[in-house]
Amino acid sequence: MGFMKVAMLFLSITIVFSFYMATLTAAAVYKVGDDAGWTFGSANVNYHIWAATKKFQVGDILVFVYDKTQNNVLRVSLHDYHNCNAANPIRSYSSGNDSITIMGPGHYYYICGFPGHCLTGQKVDVRVPKVFRPSDFPIGSPSPAPATALSTTSVHVTAPAPAKSSAPSLFINNGLGLSLTLFMIVISAYYHMDNVVRVTHKNFNTCNATTTYATFNTGNDTFVIKRPGHFYFISSFPGHCQNGQRVDIRVPRPTKSSPSPSPSPTLPRAPSSSSSPPPTEPITPTSTQAPAPSPSGSSEMLFSIKLWLSMLLIVVVAIV
Repeated sequence: MGFMKVAMLFLSITIVFSFYMATLTAAAVYKVGDDAGWTFGSANVNYHIWAATKKFQVGDILVFVYDKTQNNVLRVSLHDYHNCNAANPIRSYSSGNDSITIMGPGHYYYICGFPGHCLTGQKVDVRVPKVFRPSDFPIGSPSPAPATALSTTSVHVTAPAPAKSSAPSLFINNGLGLSLTLFMIVISAYYHMDNVVRVTHKNFNTCNATTTYATFNTGNDTFVIKRPGHFYFISSFPGHCQNGQRVDIRVPRPTKSSPSPSPSPTLPRAPSSSSSPPPTEPITPTSTQAPAPSPSGSSEMLFSIKLWLSMLLIVVVAIV
């Protein structure tokens, strides 16, 4: 048993490390401006066109190479990018050889903060699209995506087809997440990750485990039912309750037998004022129906059976 645990842990670490290395090796490095670098004036580089010819992905690295005595790199907002405002940068770089890793999809705006540089074109807009998984696309024949026109003041540029394969981007965006998912699947499959959470009726219907009455996670939990009512149990692990791992235990209130009405007593007849004694009348005894036997014995037996079945069901859910 100990050897199996070590083997499963080693396999999980190997999977995580393999996907992580694939993510690192798939990242592309882009030198901004190519051979001209991050310059101003004589090189006359159109950084807007340069960015339009690239297919940036999450994990790629932007390298700004420049003369730090005459240039710098400022990451700014969209508004400051259009207005060449260097007063409120998000991030500043001034080493002369800066490497910036793209951490997520979106637009990244960079300008040079030296006076007049941005206004003459020393700025670049790096657009990183979101990578869609196959499940994000609707079923059916896909319609061709229209070409996106990127425009400057006097030039309209259409981005060409990406020169870089989409397979590395899949590793970059999903590699680490996929490796962690596989790690959790392997570990959960071996250690069988589950628990038991008692919740309200509302949280039972919505599979909400944020507010609970009690939590059981020993793997072999016993819950004693001490009163009649509804008891709702779910598993709080993600997706477990939504897939049906929940149980509603209903404990009925035991029924009480109503007492039979007691027969009314026969009152003695009052003596007559007449001297002659009244004729003697036979007294017919009142027939009194015997009370029905109390069903308390069968109810208690039924209640005990349901109680043991409920406890057995909770134990089975906790084990399975």
